[in-house]
Amino acid sequence: MRRILLAAWICLLSTGAMAQDKIHFTLQKPQPADLPEAVANALQQKLTQMLTRQSAAAAGAHGVFALQPSLEITDMMATEGMVQNTTVATAELTLVAFNRVDSTLFYSMTLPLETATVGNEEKALKALVASIKVTDRAFTRFIRISRQKIQEFYAANCDLILQKAQASADMERYEEAASYLSAMPDAAPCYLEAMDLLREIAPHLPADEIPADTVIIREVVEKPVIVEKVVEVPVEVEKTEPEKPVVEKPVQPQDYELNVSVNDLDFKILDCFGDRMQQRVTLQVEFVNKNEDITRDKIIFSSAFSDEGVELKNLEVGNGYGYWTMRNMPSRVALKQELYVTKVSKPFDSFSYLEVNVRGAKVVVRNLSVRWN
Repeated sequence: MRRILLAAWICLLSTGAMAQDKIHFTLQKPQPADLPEAVANALQQKLTQMLTRQSAAAAGAHGVFALQPSLEITDMMATEGMVQNTTVATAELTLVAFNRVDSTLFYSMTLPLETATVGNEEKALKALVASIKVTDRAFTRFIRISRQKIQEFYAANCDLILQKAQASADMERYEEAASYLSAMPDAAPCYLEAMDLLREIAPHLPADEIPADTVIIREVVEKPVIVEKVVEVPVEVEKTEPEKPVVEKPVQPQDYELNVSVNDLDFKILDCFGDRMQQRVTLQVEFVNKNEDITRDKIIFSSAFSDEGVELKNLEVGNGYGYWTMRNMPSRVALKQELYVTKVSKPFDSFSYLEVNVRGAKVVVRNLSVRWN
């Protein structure tokens, strides 16, 4: 049975199973974080039903693509002095389709909600969620366009995504690599390479998702012939390796100026590099919260200027909601975070000014050089 299942899976890959309807999403916890638990659970359940109806809910815990729901209350008005108090509430439900690994945003939609119900604010919020119709055509359009945007992004950034999948596989994050590869459209120029890599990592995936089989082993066994030809090269590789760290060397502390507004927070830049293809600069930072009273708070990427004095306004925080995110901050633990400047049409040498807010503390970085790939 395991052999038959894997053979069928490989057959699907070979016949273009990576169509739009094979792009699935992981549903993130609704925001804001202070949403009443009963309301958040009801909203999550409603949106899970919506994804199931759209055949888009099979991403699993390791899926690369995700939906971030956010319920913003625009007005809440209660009538008093009547036999039964009524609460009138209006809100906006926003859904954002994005990449959980690198925070690439693909598409978003906003759905207006309105309800009037007898009871308090929490009952009004529950009524707002209950008013959402999973059959609404707006959801069908949202999933369809999100999948289309993902495929267009993959087609335009085929080689880059293949590199990311290979990097995930090299770090033994096989399920993450498989999620990257499974959305590769068959029209993409590197589709065949993606399928070859997917076959290579298949034996490393959980048995309940992709059963192991000798079909894969036979394909891998044929490759030692190629490896043996390369075995003679290590001498040359060893000679060139000392030069590589100079190119890939992360930004060092002396390369920038740093000012933190409080004494109970450490902050440093680990690396800062740009990608011309993605038109994006990535900042890898590390911070240590030394305040025992704070265990969870916001990170806000609030300002960035290039060395030419141009204000860069497309700022994002990794795994966040645009320019900010909420995350756990246990004291005396070195925590890593990625920040992004996107839509960078023209490469620049350095940042003249960066401002990040970490748990209310103002962090200012000046004269930070950018390493472009």
